[in-house]
Amino acid sequence: MTSIKDTVNASQPSPFRRIRRSILGSLITAICVVSWGDTCAVAAKKESPASEVLSTSALTSISQWFSTANKGTSDVPLSIQSRTLTKDQVQGVRRTLWQAYSNSPVARELAALLPDPYRLETETPPTPQACRLATGDKVMPFYFMGKGDLQKKRPLFIALHGGGSAGGRAPSPHGWSVNTREWAAQTRLSARVYPTDALYFVPRMADDNEGRWYYHYCQDAYDKVIRAAILHHQVDPNRVYLIGISEGAYTAYRMGAFMADRWAGAGSMAGGEPLGNAPPENMRNLAFRADIGENDTMFDRIGLNERYGQALENLKQNDPDGYVYKINVQAGRGHGIDYKPCPEWLTQYRRNPWPSRVTWKVINVHGRRKGQFYWLAMDQNPSAWPCLIDARIDKENNTVHITVENQEKDGTRTPTHDVALRVYLNDQLLDLDKPVRIVRNGETLFNGMVHRRLEVMMKSLAERGDPSYVFPVEINLPSSSNVKNENQGDEQKLMQMFPKDSQPYLTRLLQRAKNNREQVAGAMLAIRNNLQPATFAILSQMPEQQLLSLSKTALIEQIETMAPLLLQETDRRQRRLLARKLFDAGSNMPEIAQTLRTVKEEHKEAAAFLLTNMPQHDLTSLSKAFLIENIELSYQAWKQSPWHRQIPEQLFLQYILPYASLNERRDNWRQAFMDRLQEKAWSHTSPMEATIWLNNELNDLFEVYFHATKRPKADQSPFESIEAGYASCTGLSILLVDACRSVGIPARIVGVPLWTEVPGNHNWVEVWDGQWHNVGGTGSDPRDDDWVNKRCVTQTDPDQWRHMVYAACFRQTSLHFPLVWDFNIQYVDALNVTRFYANRQDTKIDIPGDGQGVVEVYWAGEIIARATGQKQVSFTLAIGNIYQIHITTADGKVHKQTVRL
Repeated sequence: MTSIKDTVNASQPSPFRRIRRSILGSLITAICVVSWGDTCAVAAKKESPASEVLSTSALTSISQWFSTANKGTSDVPLSIQSRTLTKDQVQGVRRTLWQAYSNSPVARELAALLPDPYRLETETPPTPQACRLATGDKVMPFYFMGKGDLQKKRPLFIALHGGGSAGGRAPSPHGWSVNTREWAAQTRLSARVYPTDALYFVPRMADDNEGRWYYHYCQDAYDKVIRAAILHHQVDPNRVYLIGISEGAYTAYRMGAFMADRWAGAGSMAGGEPLGNAPPENMRNLAFRADIGENDTMFDRIGLNERYGQALENLKQNDPDGYVYKINVQAGRGHGIDYKPCPEWLTQYRRNPWPSRVTWKVINVHGRRKGQFYWLAMDQNPSAWPCLIDARIDKENNTVHITVENQEKDGTRTPTHDVALRVYLNDQLLDLDKPVRIVRNGETLFNGMVHRRLEVMMKSLAERGDPSYVFPVEINLPSSSNVKNENQGDEQKLMQMFPKDSQPYLTRLLQRAKNNREQVAGAMLAIRNNLQPATFAILSQMPEQQLLSLSKTALIEQIETMAPLLLQETDRRQRRLLARKLFDAGSNMPEIAQTLRTVKEEHKEAAAFLLTNMPQHDLTSLSKAFLIENIELSYQAWKQSPWHRQIPEQLFLQYILPYASLNERRDNWRQAFMDRLQEKAWSHTSPMEATIWLNNELNDLFEVYFHATKRPKADQSPFESIEAGYASCTGLSILLVDACRSVGIPARIVGVPLWTEVPGNHNWVEVWDGQWHNVGGTGSDPRDDDWVNKRCVTQTDPDQWRHMVYAACFRQTSLHFPLVWDFNIQYVDALNVTRFYANRQDTKIDIPGDGQGVVEVYWAGEIIARATGQKQVSFTLAIGNIYQIHITTADGKVHKQTVRL
């Protein structure tokens, strides 16, 4: 029979050494395959199924929420507001949201807006289409054409014709022959000259008497067309290009800079713009090209292009990773140039929707300010125009650095805090499972954990209708004036929200916040009502340094990150304890939080129990994978064992679920032990019978034997003992406890630090089978007394800590288990069970009535005995203790009594 010992100890001399090496190699291979297999599963799936996050009814609600009117401004359904996601879930949810968006009212409106493209089979102008786009109070005629290979994701060109304004001479919005002629020319170029394998949206000027392509109704038209083309015509959102001739070329400059986050590239042909109309700073992350004839001197077009090129070059010198551009002066040409090179050059480039640096000069174009720009957003006008924003991602430090400045008339720039921004983040920009820091003009505005939210993904999708801009995290950075105005009177408003008996606790919290109390009060007021029950727990347990320094925005994000996890707990005390533990986890908080988020619904209580009771060093080191596997396997062992119904849930949480007993190394032993022991152990019908088998066979199965000096150390983990082949009483006890727990038997370590008469300590194992029983020597029945029981009667003292009998437990108690190898370790909680060994008696408990009943005996807050009987049951209990007795009779009634022996 192959043992676990064979798989981990190939160095010990043995006739079977070659076999052991072979098995060790197989185990290592198996471990590697499992690890590689898990990695491959993640790589293949990349996410948890969206169905785990979104029900059919939720999807229907989400789909109806998307409409042209809201564009992300309406509140999402209440059932979705607090829905949080893991990194693995985000990608699947993004695809599911896109499907919901595709079936939404806004999708139906966009489908009607942009028909199927006219397929160009030859290089001839298309048959005129009766296509008209309503935008604002205008109507924009257009051609929508496709040529080449249209079976895959394709680029889209928005091609703007020349011409301009009739200056009031046109008899109707589309009555000026110049614009009609130029539209036809742009259509022919799109059909004959521009690149193939693309779609072309070729609009006609909406109002000849106004004659400008950058007016607000044109901006709306571009937005609608891009949304519709991505949604219904397989357009690659990262290959959308803006090109224009003459009047259209001016707008390629203006809208290229203004809507830079929409384009992969912008191309100006026979036009030019002043720097102030098309801020070159905004061109950092798109490809820009301008073609101009060397003889095209009207309106200083040559000079405008040269100055713009020089401005781009100056920017590129200081920022070589940005500003891809080409200013091409065509020799011998005038206003009529070769239009082929510009769009061909642009197709080399794709948009990067998540650049590591965003430079955004915020300007007003025909009464409009851009609301979003890559991963930044601005909902209110800046206090002064223009406003220049420079935002950079620092992945090494998981930080966003933002500079916000106002530009004076003389060109000088002054830093300003009076600008409100939103920062969108995803897992490509920063590690969202670690604390995120945002610094504006040298001041830290946010520093803490963030929370991936379904609500944010929905709103960011609604804002631009672009799958590349579906972000899971949003952080609000208020302006300094907003903060000042909002904080006025916040404390008074907050006091009115709290009942009188709670106001003293609120007062103490605000006093503890000291100079940061306005930020704390503002954050508490801003939290959504459904998260409010967890807010006080979070702030009351927040480390002082954070409470004294975090901004309102950072506090809100911290609360919204933690609150959904804490709301799983209904007990206020447990909620505060869980909040404390999350903060105690420090940099490991993401792993602990992810454990709570991803654990199965039926396992959440177990996860909360582990996390609220585990020692500090485990909180800061154990991974989500370790904890989730431990929880799932322990449930499997409990639920599938033949004696499942005999083991109360409280005992499962306390004495099957825990991954360790004392301070031993945290081995991931559960799966290996289950695989080796489960089949034989479960052939028995009771935990006692299975324990007797384990106690008799375990040493030989694992080839681990007692030796006081050959064992490397006292507090060996199970795998350390298997590797060494020897263990002390403590090491053997740890091994047996883990073996019992792996097959669903409640087990714990019990020990005496020092006997009263004989030198030395001793640790042993107790198992549960209706009561706790000491597992004696190999092959013995735990229900029989052995030398440990006998010595405890005469050589222990329930009132002297060195001579007490301690039972290690995994919940917080007023005692700790003294570890004789290191008395400084005080995180192993324990119960004083001395009297259960030294001063006990058989106790009979009567069952009311004549029928059968279930009797449970509680002591020190946990169940210590349980039996089913007719009229009467008997237990061995300690004299001198107080017990709570619960008797459930056949009629379902529970009879409670308190007994002191």
